[in-house]
Amino acid sequence: MANNQKPKLTLKRLGIFLEAVSILALGGIVFYWSMKEIADPNFDITSSLKSLILPIAICTLTLLVKVTISIESFLENTSDHKEKMEKLCRSSDEILAKMSEVISPECATVKLIQTMDEFYEMLNTSRSHATKRALLMQLDFLAPSAFGVDARTQYFNSDVDFLKKNPNVDTKRIMTIASPEKLDWSKELIEKTRDIRKIDFAYIKIDDIEATPPTPPVLSVQIIDDEVFLLHPNYSYMSTPFHTCIYIKSEAAAKIFSDYYLQIWEKVARNQLDFGCLIKRGKKIYQEHLEEIAQRINK
Repeated sequence: MANNQKPKLTLKRLGIFLEAVSILALGGIVFYWSMKEIADPNFDITSSLKSLILPIAICTLTLLVKVTISIESFLENTSDHKEKMEKLCRSSDEILAKMSEVISPECATVKLIQTMDEFYEMLNTSRSHATKRALLMQLDFLAPSAFGVDARTQYFNSDVDFLKKNPNVDTKRIMTIASPEKLDWSKELIEKTRDIRKIDFAYIKIDDIEATPPTPPVLSVQIIDDEVFLLHPNYSYMSTPFHTCIYIKSEAAAKIFSDYYLQIWEKVARNQLDFGCLIKRGKKIYQEHLEEIAQRINK
């Protein structure tokens, strides 16, 4: 840093010296003219103008030196300022990047679903694009065929086609079976997918979820890759009138709800009929469990 400052200081001192010399020279000449004119009335000032050449030259040189110093100082300050601003911007970017890593939440898409048709249309679209997993629930008391022709029945009617076309997507469905119609529908679905290894079905013991909600309540959730569909937490079934549901696209949210889903799955996989049981795992169909369920709902 010291080596960079020496030329600038020397140039500045030279400018001050030349300025002082020019001022003294001009002052001396003016004083000389004044005294000469008083002493000699015939004094010719024109002939003495030649004596101004040297002081004018010195003043001009002084002006050039001072302008040079000013330009040099301006350029240096501008360069320093630009460099400092660039460093500041780089530092700010680094700080913001670190802050983003620490405190910024994962970007997520969240949408409130206001109608049943919208819910099943979105769910069907997401499922059709699934590549890794589809963790599904169906907790309605009645079979989908009982609701007439709507987006819900279209979604469930496309079940078999989706499962056959996507045998590598890890698919699980937890369902209630509390009526003969729901049992028939479940058996038909199992039979049509019996040769698909990566499709499992489980029964959860909830009789009539509308009349007698389970305790503790079960949150009906559908997880397709990193997309989550949540039914209204007070109604884990398609209620009438429809209650707002939630759609979330987020890897973090999908991880949380898949953990919840798999925890329930592990409990029903213990095959305790008081809580639930498996009815299909891979190519194995648990006929004895289906018979126990049939006996239970026909009592």
